[in-house]
Amino acid sequence: MFNLLLHKFYIVSGSFCKIVFGFLLIFSPDLLFGQFAYKSRSEDFALSKSFSDSLSNSKREVKIGGEIREYLQSYQNLNFGQIPASFSDPNPTQLWHRVLFNTSFKLGNHFRIFGQLNSTFRLFNPNPIVSQVDQNSLSIQQLFGEFKLSKHSILRLGKMETYFGNDRLMANREGPNNRNSYVGVNIRRYFPKVQLDAFYLHPMIQKPEFLNDQIADENISGVYFSNWKLTKNAAFDVYGMYLESNAREYLYKSGHEQRLTLGSRIFKTTGKWQYVFENAFQGGKFNDLTIGAFMSIWDVSYAVSKKVSLAFSGTYVPGDTDSNDDKLGTFNTLFAKPPFGQTVALNITNMVNWSPYIKYQLHPKSFVILRTSLVSRASTNDGIYTPNMQQYRPTANKLTSSNLTKVTDMYVVEWNLFPNKSIQTLLEFGYSKAGDYLKETGAGKDVTYIAWRGAYRF
Repeated sequence: MFNLLLHKFYIVSGSFCKIVFGFLLIFSPDLLFGQFAYKSRSEDFALSKSFSDSLSNSKREVKIGGEIREYLQSYQNLNFGQIPASFSDPNPTQLWHRVLFNTSFKLGNHFRIFGQLNSTFRLFNPNPIVSQVDQNSLSIQQLFGEFKLSKHSILRLGKMETYFGNDRLMANREGPNNRNSYVGVNIRRYFPKVQLDAFYLHPMIQKPEFLNDQIADENISGVYFSNWKLTKNAAFDVYGMYLESNAREYLYKSGHEQRLTLGSRIFKTTGKWQYVFENAFQGGKFNDLTIGAFMSIWDVSYAVSKKVSLAFSGTYVPGDTDSNDDKLGTFNTLFAKPPFGQTVALNITNMVNWSPYIKYQLHPKSFVILRTSLVSRASTNDGIYTPNMQQYRPTANKLTSSNLTKVTDMYVVEWNLFPNKSIQTLLEFGYSKAGDYLKETGAGKDVTYIAWRGAYRF
């Protein structure tokens, strides 16, 4: 009886996110926040990091922009040596090539149309393309209309990118070749001390051919309050998101998922001490299982001098503790960015990660990061997952239990250079030592990764 009532609560909560907040934001925002004296600020609502535009006072305006990005990567023992049978080279060198082209048409003070074409290719790698992050020969990445509802409210309708917070749950996924995009609606309202987004979105499945992307069999809706000022230098975010999906699997069991995520993020990004703390709870239903999951993320740094900062970051995301009960404790990271970059395709789900690092500012436009990540399983009764929430271990043909927890110790060096606003470069080296859990449950070879990335934005 309790589970039935809990299930109905999550259904009602999801519908509330989809309908009620949108109604209030459009027609009666003062019911939520009261009346505020608003100070003017930029209404930059173009969420693509490669393009920025706003509805200003001029009546008609056309803007174009874009990006050319090259990403050269070389792997030794790709994916810890666990590769599909169709692969011929376990040590590939590849070039990710990406071109984005943007156009914005502003028609009056209250409406504009934004479009973005995307073309990505993976070159030099003889292995088959099996991931939607590698190649999308030609696609419409974004195409939306933007309506200025009031002085402080904007509605966006169509195909778009979006991201929130630290990209831990909703990201545009800048690192891989293909970025995330969604079809739906997003309403943004600005207040003196907080910004509010209310959205209903369907993610896109990107395919390697021409103009054949598909809408995924899942949707996400919610509200996100961002940059709510606590002090002059500190702020926090609070959010609620509701996912409905038939596309996810947990220990190779598929089903209908209804998952509510409630979370908060407190952060300070100026001064000697800087920090980010984010915690999120999940509940809902997956088939007949009741979801109860948790995520905790932190990143604390201290500037010991003008050039050197010492930092400690990490994650604690418990997994499922009993595969035979009526509960599911696996946290779903929704549409997050790859948390360990491109060195290894691992997620933070069912992981404990301790990650000290040093940042050295070589120049105002250049810095180096040296990072160590010590990664272990949180629960021995759950597996580990890829960044897009596919099962990584145990493998489908080797569903063996293991009491081992060590996944990997990772060492990464990054050199970032930003000579001007248009050019960005990155040189990175990564070494990931396979842990005992990987070796016991399948291929467990150490990974070496070297890469150079350069981007020109116009």
